[in-house]
Amino acid sequence: MFGFQVPTALLQGSAASADWEAVGHTVQDGWVNFGTRWGPWIFAALMGFVVVRGLLRASRYHAAEALHDADRQALRDRVAAAEARTDGEIVVVVVEASDDHPDAAWKAAAVTLAVGTLLLGGVLPTVGALGLVGLQAAIGAGGYALARMLADFRRSFVREARASEVAEEQALQELQRLDLTSKSGRSAVLLFVSVFEQRVVVLADEAAHAAAGENGWVAADAAVLGVLQSSGGSGGHLREALERGIDSVGETLAKALPATGERENRFDDDVEVRRR
Repeated sequence: MFGFQVPTALLQGSAASADWEAVGHTVQDGWVNFGTRWGPWIFAALMGFVVVRGLLRASRYHAAEALHDADRQALRDRVAAAEARTDGEIVVVVVEASDDHPDAAWKAAAVTLAVGTLLLGGVLPTVGALGLVGLQAAIGAGGYALARMLADFRRSFVREARASEVAEEQALQELQRLDLTSKSGRSAVLLFVSVFEQRVVVLADEAAHAAAGENGWVAADAAVLGVLQSSGGSGGHLREALERGIDSVGETLAKALPATGERENRFDDDVEVRRR
């Protein structure tokens, strides 16, 4: 019989191959385990933060509730006092929002869905195809609902340029609605505040604008915004902000169109406050 002997080098190589092993799965499995275990809790904490923050900051998006009867009377008296020094008139309009911003709610839904899918990635594969679709739909719907219910959350998805655009458009509509530009003896100024958009717009009619100049109303903008920004925009400071704005507009008008005793009070001194 012929014998066959395996070369020693091959035997050594075979033994050496036993020392080889797969690596890399420990880190991957650890990350998956971490996501599966903690992802849902992190997502729940984020949603809880959004809700609590939105509720705590809700007052800064209110106007009707922020101004009580005493506040409105004080503002009315402030307007009357300011107008006593000028032939011009001051009209104050406050709206809680200049636009519904429906696109902001859809953006909130998309972001919530993306974040939820990322943090719940370890759980989603376990619910099956139908459950996956249902769970993702629920996550997106939850983000949409939160944006509709919580003004603070919805405001996070409104571009600043868009906020300025809709506030200016609404202010121009108020100017036309109140007919400030077509009455004889034009000398009126509109102080417009849009709470949700956090915008202040001062529009003057022909006579007031010509008398005060291009930059005549910058101080009024700064006066209102200064109070609202320093207070974090809380609703309780809306009266103070409006008082500062009325005083600033009144001072500008008093210099540009001082009182002659011939002014007719064509507009009510009440501050108009609307939800929309």
